Amino acid sequence: MSQKGKYDCLLLYSGGKGSAYALYRLVEMGYKVLALTYNNGYFTKSDMENIRMITSKLGVDHVVLTHKNTDEILKESLIAAHTVCRGCFHISSSLAGDYAYRNNISLVVGATLSRGQILENKLLMFYKQGISDVSEIERELLNIQKGARQMDKSIFDHMDIESISSGAVYDQVKFVDFYRYCDITNQEMISFLNQKDEYWIGRKNYAIYSTNCPVKQIGDYGHLHERGFHYYGSATSWEKRLNHITIENVKEDLKCYPTEKAFKNFSKRVGYEPVRQEQKIDTSYICAYYVSESEISATELREFLTDKLPGYMIPTYFVEMEKIPFTSNNKIDKKALPEPEENINSGVEYVAPESETEEILTEIWHRILDVDKVGVKDNFFDIGGNSILLIQMHSQVDRRFPGKTMMMDLFAYPTVSKLANFIDSKNEKICKYISVEPVDLPVSYFCGGEKDLKAASYSFTLNKQMSEKAKLMSKTENITTDDIWVAVYSYLFAQMAGKKEIAVQSITGDVNRVVSVKNDFDAMKDFIQLFKNVNRQHRDENQAEAYEIEEIKSIVMNKGNESVIPLIFKKGLTNVKGNLMDIYDISLEYDDGEEEMQFQFEYNGKVLKSDKMKELVNSYYKITKMIIDQYEPKGVVL
Repeated sequence: MSQKGKYDCLLLYSGGKGSAYALYRLVEMGYKVLALTYNNGYFTKSDMENIRMITSKLGVDHVVLTHKNTDEILKESLIAAHTVCRGCFHISSSLAGDYAYRNNISLVVGATLSRGQILENKLLMFYKQGISDVSEIERELLNIQKGARQMDKSIFDHMDIESISSGAVYDQVKFVDFYRYCDITNQEMISFLNQKDEYWIGRKNYAIYSTNCPVKQIGDYGHLHERGFHYYGSATSWEKRLNHITIENVKEDLKCYPTEKAFKNFSKRVGYEPVRQEQKIDTSYICAYYVSESEISATELREFLTDKLPGYMIPTYFVEMEKIPFTSNNKIDKKALPEPEENINSGVEYVAPESETEEILTEIWHRILDVDKVGVKDNFFDIGGNSILLIQMHSQVDRRFPGKTMMMDLFAYPTVSKLANFIDSKNEKICKYISVEPVDLPVSYFCGGEKDLKAASYSFTLNKQMSEKAKLMSKTENITTDDIWVAVYSYLFAQMAGKKEIAVQSITGDVNRVVSVKNDFDAMKDFIQLFKNVNRQHRDENQAEAYEIEEIKSIVMNKGNESVIPLIFKKGLTNVKGNLMDIYDISLEYDDGEEEMQFQFEYNGKVLKSDKMKELVNSYYKITKMIIDQYEPKGVVL
């Protein structure tokens, strides 16, 4: 385990000129950098020697990581995106993030995305929606990053990296694109590198932000021949518009040097079956022309085809014909087929929203897709939606309806009407089935209404040393510090109640979304097992015992005069109107600061005795300190 503070950042160093410039500049700025290279197995021996040479000359520590499932990941990338770059980007970023997470490095810097790629693939959609607030953009980018493992599940399943699967890495490590903050022309970069080391003078300038590895160019070839356009075409055009490169540079960057034979050999090695020539689609959309004896809507056709074809082969347009035109050779006369009109692109008639949920969803779609008129029957993907926009839509839907949908639900319910019905049914289910279990405490904890205090509070702080040890524990055990605080809270109430099974209410993920965390202490051999049990419940997005704070009045509560409902939550995750003590009798709010950790207890002074609450606070602190002080990888005994 690296000593905390040894490195300021981890840089993904590919050996290309883009990442080299970032490395030189970071070192010049005084940062202690760890360079990390992901070797996908297609680097040459001289490539790796040159990478080590540059890092050695700069006095920068360097590590090389590989992955046993690289070929499987590249195959899935070709299937999903007709390029290997998507898979390489995911695996290199994930390996870097996991390494940083396990070695207490808080910042990962990527330098293989050009400013044009960042604009095209990350920022342009926000500009189109009129979003300019930096904090909102950062929040949405993080949601997209977290959502990638669901959108490209086939790729991430082959990675099997625990910190990525659990999402723990995103709580501890920040990812930054170097060229989002550095504006430089290609010529300026080349001149800079040539002055730094004569090695760069002899290097080719092809695809300046690339590694120049053969597999990248093979991926470019596949995308160009299977999709009909270059994978980096749009991003490279941004580089020209930004005056970073010339027209000649554009032509050079977009050249594909590999042969068809090389692409076939590579595909055979990774087990990918290339798209045959007759399978290729020559246009940017699919249009279905059909003849029908009876009236049939495009919606019915689309729903029928959904069960027969993969999503990317479902037509965007449906055009009904009196008859299909043929040539004199009895072949379909494609030139005689009419171009689809804009007003039939979704294949459905406009239906206005009626319910409040439909109105909210329609507004979200309008804002994200930049479509003037969204009907409740329109399919998200038919009116301009894609996987990246879907992640952003899920983020905004979850903000309005916390905890009601998962990413996969948006695929299953792709129209406003279906998604609204699904969300409304979840609300009904919650009101009908959720039951919050109170905790029965000894009578000595209750004041019987003698006190006239609306609420009272106590607080304490974990110092920097204890905070760092808690974070180290969470990294080592692949949990989060949230899990630790909730587990101790649960253990404490079990001790106070003298019970082996206990439930506490926890808010650690989405705003106002409460998870009822249950623990059976007879089944726990030590605190580490308890932490992991809490972690599993926090990670379960299908958690049945979850609800919104605002809905608690609709939830069944069998609370007696000598029982309480304890709540624990992370600072910033509640915005409920009114006092939490109107709902819960006792709450613990914690704030994971950069150095110290703050804890704030509040309780209902009309119900609970202040001296007993002070004992509770002291006990929580002592138990937490004991666990942290005694922690060893083998566990801390309950």
